[in-house]
Amino acid sequence: MKNIILSLVVSLLLAPNIASAANPFIDIRDQLDQLNEEVSANTTAINNLRSIQVYVNGIRRGTLMEPRGGNFINATAIRLFLESEYIALLSTAGSGLLEVPLSYQSNDCSGQSYLAVPDMNPVAARQGIVMRNNAPISNTLYYAPAGSAIESISKESQTIGGICDDIPTTPIDAVQVIINDSTITGVIPSDFVGEVTIGY
Repeated sequence: MKNIILSLVVSLLLAPNIASAANPFIDIRDQLDQLNEEVSANTTAINNLRSIQVYVNGIRRGTLMEPRGGNFINATAIRLFLESEYIALLSTAGSGLLEVPLSYQSNDCSGQSYLAVPDMNPVAARQGIVMRNNAPISNTLYYAPAGSAIESISKESQTIGGICDDIPTTPIDAVQVIINDSTITGVIPSDFVGEVTIGY
């Protein structure tokens, strides 16, 4: 009788090990549970990361990508990633989007307008860019549509400050630009004029 009881006790003690050996899915389930906990912890950490936002007159206008024309202390402009997923260059002086020169293959600034994109990688160039130029009238906004291809052109003239300059023929890489469509870019000129601040 003692032998029978002893055998039963030993069997009960070994039962979990026997079950585990007989069912390898228990170990796999435990490993998956641990992996899920780690993924959840990493997801929480990622969600807690905050990017620096740019505000104009207290209203959020985009995410800060980088300062331009200096560092964060003396930059003349900051590059923004807009809600529309377009990129824009905002003046830190509060005057709105920074004016950039537009290029032309004619010698009188007629025909298709281009934005020169030297040293810009194709991904950024095709992201879609919004910019200001003072031609044909002051504070005209243009944009390079998302997905624009970089072209090699012969630049013959350019506009900046409302003035057309006939220049020596210069080969450049550029993207075509057209007059801004706020329903696509989300940019209305007056939204970007005013006090510029950054925050979360």
